[in-house]
Amino acid sequence: MWGLLVDSSSNVKIQNSRFEELVRAFIFERTSDIEVKFNEITRIRSDGGDFAAVDNVLIQGNRYSNFTPNPGDHPDAIQFWTNGQTRGSNNIVIRDNIVLQGPGTGTQGFFIRDEVGGIPHTNITIENNLIYSADQWEGISVEGVVGLRIANNTIVSPTTDSKRLWIRVDVADDVVIERNVTDQIILGSVTNVVTRDNIVFLDDPSQASRMRNLNGGAVALVDDFVVDGYGFQPVTAPARPRPRPRPRPRPRPRPRPRPRLRLRLRLRLRLRLRPPRHPRHLPRIPRRARRLHRRRARPPRRLLRLPRIRRRLPLLRRRRARPRRLPRIPRRARRRHRRRVRPLRRLPLPRLPRIRRRARRRLLLLRLRLRRHPRHRHRRAHPRRWPSVASSATRSSGIWGASGACRS
Repeated sequence: MWGLLVDSSSNVKIQNSRFEELVRAFIFERTSDIEVKFNEITRIRSDGGDFAAVDNVLIQGNRYSNFTPNPGDHPDAIQFWTNGQTRGSNNIVIRDNIVLQGPGTGTQGFFIRDEVGGIPHTNITIENNLIYSADQWEGISVEGVVGLRIANNTIVSPTTDSKRLWIRVDVADDVVIERNVTDQIILGSVTNVVTRDNIVFLDDPSQASRMRNLNGGAVALVDDFVVDGYGFQPVTAPARPRPRPRPRPRPRPRPRPRPRLRLRLRLRLRLRLRPPRHPRHLPRIPRRARRLHRRRARPPRRLLRLPRIRRRLPLLRRRRARPRRLPRIPRRARRRHRRRVRPLRRLPLPRLPRIRRRARRRLLLLRLRLRRHPRHRHRRAHPRRWPSVASSATRSSGIWGASGACRS
């Protein structure tokens, strides 16, 4: 299983990622402008990264460890090939990478080769890398390259290991190898080569003492392989950007519940049954119109015989307003005042037995006017009853007697 396969693409970047428990981490073919930076590749069976016919590649700050190959596998941290391609790779930079054995099986380092022949890779730079592994030969192996620079790398293995890592270059032109720390350097058919300021442990075994813990194996640390002025120098990787905290969603305002139908009807009924305004809010009545106004406020005598309905209409009870003096109403406002004096004319009243609607309304108006009119303050809340038949008979008998004859 492969982690990532990219073919015939451009401007590809892999950064701050982790590849684990795969056969191969990633494969690039016929792709340009590639960046593989600050990733962690661990528990891989075969190759960490494979490249073929690619251009403008930067492999920087990655960490490879704990490979688990099967018998017969050829594990490499980074591999470039030309098998099945029509051209090689160009402009390659491999920098600041760390390859450690860890608790797994040792892996090889960087393997770059032209298997087809005649289509070499060009312009390759390998600098400031650390490779520490056991039971492997290939530390940095390059074959079929034009324009190669290998500088400031540490390629070492335990001193007790029978296979010692090497830097091997073959079939290459324009090569520079300088300031590296390694077990051995092997050069094949190389032209225009420059080799200087390298520390080779097989040539001078005493140089191995410059490392703290060369035989640490699985528990070895990066600082154990640092030699001042030569080979790999640790570089602090940039801190990973922390994700911005997501803003908390604002609570949506809950819609206010609409009042029920019963409540609406009650409010409407209350608004309709409001008492008329206090007389002090009415316009002032001139003196000439007072007598006329009093006559209009008097109730007709027919309504005095009707029974009281005060107990049957509790909703129409209102506070008594007793003004000392009636307001003055101008002539233009008389008609408007009349309308205000009759506030309950259009109100729907409950039906009562044996009482007509008109008589009932007039009686209500009578009750309200008697309470508010200053002239009728001394009267009772209910109208006076007519004299009884007996009293009328007594009056009629008077002097004349029951037969109608005059008494002497």
